[in-house]
Amino acid sequence: MAYRKITHGFVTQNFDDEGNCLDQEFTCGDMVEYEDNEGNVIDSPDNEQYQPFHMVQPETDPENCIYCGTRCFDGDGCDEWQAAGFND
Repeated sequence: MAYRKITHGFVTQNFDDEGNCLDQEFTCGDMVEYEDNEGNVIDSPDNEQYQPFHMVQPETDPENCIYCGTRCFDGDGCDEWQAAGFND
C-alpha cells in the first residue's frame, strides 16, 4: 500500500552578515503520522525503510559539497558526505 509519512520537527538555518542563507538542517521530532493517498490516517506500516532527512543546501559555489559547503571532493570527502553513503 502506498502511504505518506508526516514527521513533525523544525528547521535551523544559518545566515551570513548579508542575509544569505549558508546552510540549513531539519531536526525531526517524535511525532510521526501516516496517511494513505486519500489523506486517511493509517497505522504505522511494518515495511518502512529508513529515509534520511537530507535538505538541499543553498547554492553558494557549484564546486562546493552540498553537505559541508567546502571543496571536500579531494580524497574521501567530508564526514557528512561519508555519512550519506556517497563513498560506498
